Amino acid sequence: MSTAESLRQTNEDDVTEALKGAYVSLPLTTAAEVLEAFNLILDAKLGEGAGEVE
Repeated sequence: MSTAESLRQTNEDDVTEALKGAYVSLPLTTAAEVLEAFNLILDAKLGEGAGEVE
């Protein structure tokens, strides 16, 4: 499965798991919260630090 396909299959349980322990929670009310949640979901689905250049 490709990375893009894996991200497309993100579901509510994935989001809930990604936001556990985060300072943001649902419902998201600001653009900053949306961005933080998005980044947390990407980290959870792809692995923290995925794609970083060393």
